[in-house]
Amino acid sequence: MVITDNQLIGNQSYSNGSTVILEKRTGQAKAALESSVSEKQDSRNSTNDIAVIYEKSDPSNLKIVTYAKPSAVKTMELSKSSIKDVQTKLNAIGYSCGTPDGIAGKNTKAAVTSFQKLCGLKNQSGNITNETITKLNSVYNRSQKGVLSRGLRNNVSVKKLQENLNELNFNCGTPDGTFGAGTETAVIEFQKKYGLTTDGIAGNDTLNKIKEALSNIGNSDTKNTESGTIRNVPINNNYINKNVNVDNAKYVYNELIKAGFSKESVAAVMGNLDVEHSFSTSWEGDQGSVGIAQWRGGRKTNLEKYANEHNGEVTDIKIQTSFMINGDMENRLGKEGLEKFKKMTDYIDATDYFCDKFESPSSYKNRDEWLNGKYGPNYAQHGGTYQIKWERYEWSEQLQKYELDLKNRRSAAKYWYNNMK
Repeated sequence: MVITDNQLIGNQSYSNGSTVILEKRTGQAKAALESSVSEKQDSRNSTNDIAVIYEKSDPSNLKIVTYAKPSAVKTMELSKSSIKDVQTKLNAIGYSCGTPDGIAGKNTKAAVTSFQKLCGLKNQSGNITNETITKLNSVYNRSQKGVLSRGLRNNVSVKKLQENLNELNFNCGTPDGTFGAGTETAVIEFQKKYGLTTDGIAGNDTLNKIKEALSNIGNSDTKNTESGTIRNVPINNNYINKNVNVDNAKYVYNELIKAGFSKESVAAVMGNLDVEHSFSTSWEGDQGSVGIAQWRGGRKTNLEKYANEHNGEVTDIKIQTSFMINGDMENRLGKEGLEKFKKMTDYIDATDYFCDKFESPSSYKNRDEWLNGKYGPNYAQHGGTYQIKWERYEWSEQLQKYELDLKNRRSAAKYWYNNMK
């Protein structure tokens, strides 16, 4: 084996052109080895290996060292069929090795180097290492199943993935069909936002979620945030609740306007009450909740007390509306929070804010938190019985979390915003 540049073997460095003899030694080397008692070992029977080095300029000048990792100076030997397999797979995922022939020539080395760099491997020398083969096999095997991952090049599906992610504001740069670090980061950010496994691999779950997110753009409200950027919020443009008590809804709307709420904040309240109980004041509801806002527990008790103090019936729309506006809202939002809410000028932000503060439904930072949360499937394993499907949770940029039924509440708010008079 010829050393191609300065290398350290044991504790010594040997210059370009030096030759390393391993196991198969010349007679002179063997004699020199046996003359040194401390080095008298057969490398085939030792955990260490013995290298005999001589300079081309002076072959008689033998230097003997022992080193623990002979792989540091040994190159990986591959069969012709193994090299051919590497070439075939590299060609299949977008690289150019030429016709697979089992010979690791310059085209193959260039392709291997490009692959190693794109995947961020430690060894980017162009040599076919175990690390390279392992990574190549995983990228190739995934691609055969339609799964996209870092390492693919000149790939039509990857280019489409990049275009889609860019459209959803997950920056991949210029779509070029090459799955590198930038695309991997964009995929991870998308997965993080939508509660998917954050592995940077675009498999069926991720690709289907991207498709769903894109379809929502056509049924969404596009708005400017405070930073001036555009975001798309899923909306059901055909939303209408046929069970709404129209007379009660009109009364609530008029009272909110009289109380000084902006049109946008009124829409948020109307949308929330629409989804909660269709403006019904009935003393029955889900899990013992009652009235237009589905009060329960201490809030239900407070409503009963308020009705008694004002000589009214607990099921009277006037009593419930007055209780909500003049007491319950401030208790839930706080004085400053209520003033902030009343002045909001975007009904989507107002809906998210009101839902979070007034209703306080279950919410999670990500899907894993939901899995083990009070209403997730794993909770049933330690005593819980009531589960809420993950699909009912929607991401809020303002709240930076997933909250229950936000899509329905936003859709209802839009309906009331466009139909209130």
